[in-house]
Amino acid sequence: MLRSSPPAVLPALPASDPGLRQRRRERRRLAEQDRRAAQRAERFLLRALLADARGLVRAGWVQHCWFVIEDEDGTPRRIGAPNLHELGAHPVTGVCLVGAIVQAAGGISRAGTQPVHRAIDLTWATLYDEPLRRWASAPVRLSYIHDLTRWNDAAQRCVDDVVGLLTAAADDAVG
Repeated sequence: MLRSSPPAVLPALPASDPGLRQRRRERRRLAEQDRRAAQRAERFLLRALLADARGLVRAGWVQHCWFVIEDEDGTPRRIGAPNLHELGAHPVTGVCLVGAIVQAAGGISRAGTQPVHRAIDLTWATLYDEPLRRWASAPVRLSYIHDLTRWNDAAQRCVDDVVGLLTAAADDAVG
């Protein structure tokens, strides 16, 4: 005696099924709602990160390097690309604009994360009064970092300028 098995493929619902359109519409609506909620959450995260960076700049802003650390004997040492490996676990006592964003995100180990990338993109867009249509590619972001570094290191720049930019970028994050 042979048993009959259920069909391997269930028959498709007819496209005219009124419930099918309703369910598809609801799925699209919920997906869009999730996307917008994720964007809002990311913007608030960026605002908090930029506010923390602003606090770090107020505590100790520097030019012509990324960080200033204190050695074991308390001597300040400037840290940039050539000696970044020396940063280690030393306490950071000074930051530039980009260094503040990296440090606010958790330090150099977090430099390659999306929050840091997005905060750099947003800060650059705020500085140049450009709309932030989409997030930058890696080569474009590198040019943003160079632009922000040059701006930070300009001779006429002062700590209030950097604090003002970070404040405006934080406001733009949720604006």
